Amino acid sequence: MPHALIIAFGDQVKAWKAFDEVMPPEVPRVALIDTYYDLKMEAVMVVDALKKRLAGVRLDTPGSRKGDFAEIVREVRWELNIRGYEHVKIYVSGGLDEEAVKTLGEAGADAFGVGTSISNAPTVDFTLDIVELEGRPVAKRGKFGGKKMFGDVQNIW
Repeated sequence: MPHALIIAFGDQVKAWKAFDEVMPPEVPRVALIDTYYDLKMEAVMVVDALKKRLAGVRLDTPGSRKGDFAEIVREVRWELNIRGYEHVKIYVSGGLDEEAVKTLGEAGADAFGVGTSISNAPTVDFTLDIVELEGRPVAKRGKFGGKKMFGDVQNIW
């Protein structure tokens, strides 16, 4: 489940439910929970929306928002467990290396999306984010919404 799906719907609960409705039952429901709100709050929201059909949650790049990724994993795990969702796996992705995998595994993460750090060649690390939809500014947390001209983002500092 990409951020683009949630941004296209403009509401994470609607996106999670739409995914749940159209995917075959054998496809695990792994919900991305970091698009608009605090990850703990989105974890609570998704268990309320999908109940026992939820197989996992994915946390993607909370470190880019100056958070302590390991503490965020612990907090999400706690919130899932106290609500009876011990079976829900925690998947983490976004800028992970071998040290992050070790630390996040100890914090309670179950699976890891590792990309850039497995290459021994020089890499260019970038993202392609949806920031405008049908002329309306949109963006996930930590990003500036709306179309930009070169230099616009630097000028707001």
